[in-house]
Amino acid sequence: MKAAIEQLEKEASRKGRTPTQDERERKVKKAIEDWQKILGEQFQLEILYYVLISCTAKVEKNIKSPMDDTIEFARFLKTTRKYIICPWNMLTDAGYDRHEDAKALLDDSYHQMDVAAKILRSRKQEGTVKPIVVWIFFATYNEKARLLPRTETNIHGEDALRVKIEQLENLFKNYKDVLDWRLVVSDNRSDDGTLEVAESILQDCCTRSKDKVILYQVPHFAPPMKKGGTLLFVMQHVLDKYSPKEEDLFGYTDADTTVRLDLLGLLIGPLVENSMTVAVGSRTIEGAVSVPGVNPNDPERIVANRMVPVREVIRTLLLGGKLGDTGIEIFREVEDTQCGFKLFPLKVIKDVILQHAQDYGWAFDTEWLALALFARYKLKEIPVYWADSRVLSHTAPEMRKEMIEDWLCQFLRLYVERKVAHKFDYEFL
Repeated sequence: MKAAIEQLEKEASRKGRTPTQDERERKVKKAIEDWQKILGEQFQLEILYYVLISCTAKVEKNIKSPMDDTIEFARFLKTTRKYIICPWNMLTDAGYDRHEDAKALLDDSYHQMDVAAKILRSRKQEGTVKPIVVWIFFATYNEKARLLPRTETNIHGEDALRVKIEQLENLFKNYKDVLDWRLVVSDNRSDDGTLEVAESILQDCCTRSKDKVILYQVPHFAPPMKKGGTLLFVMQHVLDKYSPKEEDLFGYTDADTTVRLDLLGLLIGPLVENSMTVAVGSRTIEGAVSVPGVNPNDPERIVANRMVPVREVIRTLLLGGKLGDTGIEIFREVEDTQCGFKLFPLKVIKDVILQHAQDYGWAFDTEWLALALFARYKLKEIPVYWADSRVLSHTAPEMRKEMIEDWLCQFLRLYVERKVAHKFDYEFL
């Protein structure tokens, strides 16, 4: 549009005059129409989205924004099944647009829900099944900004709690007879009022699903912990207080809106078909859509790359790989162990992970998957759409160092000592 105006001004200048406001508006309208023909309805929504969001992000004084409409519209774009709106460039280096791939994953999630519901309804006719509850946990520590909408004073807000709830409501609404959901906010003793904000959001805006959302805080007497420990504590709390059914499913995601919870159908389907399966969302296998990609100059990425040999050896040996004559052979059950989107049968959580997991840090995913393997569960890696929430979710270089230390501890305990593996008669390659 800027180029169109510049072209109009050049043409008018050659004629020795200044373009009128009417001419400018017609030129802009024509430019927008041309782009709409090329990019379609998706482009129209995306332009509107960025106009609204950029308006809210301005912090200059005396600018009045249509804030309520903007918040509602931004949340709609993150929760509707019809559109994929992403803040990152969806074009590959070859110019291929990945919007349709992301949309296909979302459509497949709903298809998997249809298939799972059909299976469960057939079992229900036999009188053997009550509705399965899918419990989704996410850990928080000082996430007040992320839970609130984006405003002039909270420019990195994601409205994350409301977005997650609406995504779950949309996905499950046609399957209430056989599938239900719970969302568990698991707070690790935040000091910014995270839980108070979550409670306020539930009271003000989410009354319809309020009873499906559980707020939990790690006790103050608990030892220091990060994400892994927070999830272990809250899952034990849910088992003790709410007595979920054996058929229920436990999963976890991240506190941001990087992965859409209406993609859960991709994980639910395989577990309904085979209860000895753990569904692992993946950002790297064929079919996954992960944006914005890797910045090689990012300090965190530089540190991570230097640690790749150690990290890959440990993760591969823990998850079904082996050492070859020429070094490590990258063969394991799961390629992307750290994606924050996994779903487990309750039995493996209760009888295996809560009994044997010891990693309270950031690298806990690998331990959980290794323990599931020991107990003879199949790990099924599933491609997902992952739009990184980089501003608030950025992994610091120090965190990478901590993860390597945690993986080394896992390696010594699970692979070298092998006491846990021997309890399940599991043999490494």
